[in-house]
Amino acid sequence: MLKRIIKYLTFSILVVLPSSCTDFDEMNTNPTTSPSMDPNNQLTYVQLMTWGDMETTETMVVYLSAISQIYVGEYNATLYGGQYTRNNETMSKLWKKIYSVQIKNLVDILEQTKENPDQVNIYSVARIFKVYLMMILTDTYGDVPYFDAGMGYYSGILNPTYTPQKDIYYDFFKELEEAGAALNTSGDAVSGDIVYDGNIEKWKRFANSLWLRAAMRLVKIEPQTAQEQINKIMANSAGLLQLDDDAFVPYMDIYDFKTEEFRRNAISQRYRRIDDYPEAFICSTWFNKLLEMNDPRLTRLAGCYSFENADFYTAGDPWSRFDALEMFLADDALKANITAIDPGCFNYEPWVAKGYWFGDPKNYWDNKVTLPQVNNSLLGGATPGYLMTYAESQWLLTEAKLRWNLASIPETVEVLYEKALRASMKYQSNYPEMKAITEDEIDAYMLQNPFPSATADRLKEVCEQIWVLHYVNGPEAFASWRRTGYPALKPGKDYPGGKSIESQTVPRRLFYPLDEASSNGKNYRAAIAAMGLTEDSWNARVWWDKD
Repeated sequence: MLKRIIKYLTFSILVVLPSSCTDFDEMNTNPTTSPSMDPNNQLTYVQLMTWGDMETTETMVVYLSAISQIYVGEYNATLYGGQYTRNNETMSKLWKKIYSVQIKNLVDILEQTKENPDQVNIYSVARIFKVYLMMILTDTYGDVPYFDAGMGYYSGILNPTYTPQKDIYYDFFKELEEAGAALNTSGDAVSGDIVYDGNIEKWKRFANSLWLRAAMRLVKIEPQTAQEQINKIMANSAGLLQLDDDAFVPYMDIYDFKTEEFRRNAISQRYRRIDDYPEAFICSTWFNKLLEMNDPRLTRLAGCYSFENADFYTAGDPWSRFDALEMFLADDALKANITAIDPGCFNYEPWVAKGYWFGDPKNYWDNKVTLPQVNNSLLGGATPGYLMTYAESQWLLTEAKLRWNLASIPETVEVLYEKALRASMKYQSNYPEMKAITEDEIDAYMLQNPFPSATADRLKEVCEQIWVLHYVNGPEAFASWRRTGYPALKPGKDYPGGKSIESQTVPRRLFYPLDEASSNGKNYRAAIAAMGLTEDSWNARVWWDKD
């Protein structure tokens, strides 16, 4: 698959590239007159951009992951998302880039291939991937351009209407069911696919699993519809993702912050930063959940690093840092000094004044060593970008069985819980530099943390585990919290040194891009009015996020 990424450079000029202007009249205009654009080449480009684009991932990390209280404490993670500060440019990057690059290319693929029976597989994969990306957009902003999006070149629609989210979700169900059924193992080879290398059976299972994710979004607003959809999914012979079906975008080990580079994992680059040392601090909400349960994932996903002592760190080389977290956890006195940063706080609020002497001979470690950060194993450019995992599909089944005891889900809640938990811990080994979690560690965890007996406690645990799973996936962490209510997030103002600047409650969505008011004003205002508002607000709820 990495060879395909390298090969991609030879044809990248052919894809429908974004223009400098991101108004919808520009987004919907095809800037190329090439009549022979290869849809497989475009698919490669779209897949790489998902986690490889610096601008899209900026919105994901700075807002969605920070609002979800996974990361906090550093300028990029806290100033906007962690302290609820509105920055229109950063908030709109996800919208602008997905529409202007990925949706535009996917629409072009669909229009090129929809009438050709010899291209049914590339057509179907594009339909599925479009649902994946559109789900991120509508879950983040609410009602968004959907049926009209990207159709300027083909239909002359330069000012697309905003489709109600309910209609979008009902179309998701249709698209995933139809596209999954149309995929044919005897059909055309999807040579541009770097997620599954053209494996059609895996794409069928991915479509069903994404369908399950979409169905579970409706647990509060339309639980009956959610159950009906799940029953249809479970009756589908293709099944859900299997243990070896984790869907990820492979990337190359490139260190580059340029916006035009997309062959490396941009989220990992954001964790690493361009400065002498990383400062991707982990929020206490996430860290303490794993700490309290002695979760073996903690030492794989987090780390405690010294910054200032040259004996423990070489500037510009984060992998030279010594990770003290395991040493801290092994000593109760040291463990008590781990100081995960609370929501709304910077790494110096409140100030951790104490440093430590360690080693023989002893060396002084600065105070920041007690502040947990993203582990080194997630900083490399070749870190895979996960779309969906087997673990997530099993957690969603566990939750559905708990809520409704559906006969279409044959396994017990207990069996599903164990499968989901073991998969959640095993999938970490897909990260190239991460030490795998052993069966003995998982057994010890389950013995120490038995599955609760009360249904309410079980539901809380399952939903929090789903949130924990999405440690590197801001859009899903944000969506999971809103649809389930778990974990119980508190706004930054509730913590010493914490701030909640432009919202006193945890935001429920992001603002629409401001330039929509001028470039697509009528439809923009109609979308705001549909929320019962006179002006945009990030405290308004999307359709499925019922109060």
